[in-house]
Amino acid sequence: MVNDSFAPAVTLFPGNEFVLDTSQGQYKLTCTFEDSMHIEKM
Repeated sequence: MVNDSFAPAVTLFPGNEFVLDTSQGQYKLTCTFEDSMHIEKM
């Protein structure tokens, strides 16, 4: 589950993506079927 506080905002399942906006830029989080998460700065 992804959020910047203790309350989850989104649950990622394999194949899903989530774009997180921060003051340092945007990041794309992608879950995979291998039980890992890829984080990419956009």
